[in-house]
Amino acid sequence: MLDWFRHSPREKPAKPPSPGRPFSAATRQENLDRLAQDAFDLLIIGGGITGVAIARDAAMRGMRTALVEKDDFASGTSGRSSRLIHGGIRYLEYYQFKLVFEACCERRVMRRVAPRLVRPLPFLYPLYRQQKPAPWKLRLGLTLYDALGLFRNVQHHRWLDPSEVQEREPAIARRGLLGAARFYDAQADDARLTLLTAKSAHLHGAIIANHVRAVDLMVGGGRVVGACLVDQRGDRQIEARARVVVNATGVWGDEVRAMDETSREAMLRPTKGVHLVIHREKLYSDHAVVFDSPRDGRHVFLIPWGDFALIGTTDTDFSGDLDNPAASEEDVAYLLDAARYAFPKARIDREDVISTFAGLRPLVKAPGSAHAVSREHVIVEGGTGLITVVGGKLTTHRLMAEEVVDRAQQRLGADRTAEAKRECRTEEKLEGAQLVD
Repeated sequence: MLDWFRHSPREKPAKPPSPGRPFSAATRQENLDRLAQDAFDLLIIGGGITGVAIARDAAMRGMRTALVEKDDFASGTSGRSSRLIHGGIRYLEYYQFKLVFEACCERRVMRRVAPRLVRPLPFLYPLYRQQKPAPWKLRLGLTLYDALGLFRNVQHHRWLDPSEVQEREPAIARRGLLGAARFYDAQADDARLTLLTAKSAHLHGAIIANHVRAVDLMVGGGRVVGACLVDQRGDRQIEARARVVVNATGVWGDEVRAMDETSREAMLRPTKGVHLVIHREKLYSDHAVVFDSPRDGRHVFLIPWGDFALIGTTDTDFSGDLDNPAASEEDVAYLLDAARYAFPKARIDREDVISTFAGLRPLVKAPGSAHAVSREHVIVEGGTGLITVVGGKLTTHRLMAEEVVDRAQQRLGADRTAEAKRECRTEEKLEGAQLVD
């Protein structure tokens, strides 16, 4: 951590954006110059969905905002998810009612804010003899799921008898089938959502630069006052000044916290989620289908994705290179076994797998199995004032951002400009994500 006491000229406030500045590589050099010259209210490290959502929220409230990303936007977890905006019905099993309520509410908000990218997706949850949960318990759980969504989902859940299940999804295994629950969640293009959120932050005045790595924190008077940055494309070193610095780097969160001498204890427990990509004609479905792995009873999904289908996901602890998670042969075998068991007619083999992708969940460190670790987010503030946000889900990114920016506003206090005293506005339409008439 760099102890920064350099006597510099009077801080130069960030200038308002020039009308029509493109969100492209054409403005990158200008943004780097602005990072070096201007002083910001908020500097965000991390350009995944959480980081760019924080930048959008702060910029819409009038804060002088900057964001840096060491690679490209959504190059980490935010581009390697299950592509779902969902309430998380399985979290009811662990009595995480608050998380499910928040996720269901955010699902509704995102469908309104970005309808072109967040679309309703019907799900089927088949049940079989000698399988948990019992049908009555699943029906009760789905009634609670509807209630936590304030009964404002696309449709309320329905129970289908075996003949109706077979009519709708003939590939589903018939042996011992008792019926299936049908309900709705939503599907999203995660990387595109991240990119459009970053673009929206830019349109509202945020200074954003990718391929810029934070290598140290700057401290003055015992408080974080900025970050030392390196432009990885031009090897330029930049000192970016800000009244508040936010660490929104996901699974890299502990690496940034290690730059803060007051934050030594690890917060994160990264877990790996692997997906298989196959041609949809090999395993066709009109619904996303929830099924259990025959090995350990974990939930796995079959998710339609255009001409393809995704099979996933795994949930295992990860201790390797955070920049390069990959599917192992065991991961592939695990998912193939589950798919063959649930869809025996499809006869899926290793050769049917077109590709795989693996993402890392930035879960808050906790004991127990990886599958049971809470997906709730946590916001902490170090002794030097560094704000770190970890945990959470793609679904709840907007809410996480709102809470972080609320915290930053409290920190800025009387130093806030009049323009930066607005309320959260991120329930407004996301530019570029509206349906075309």
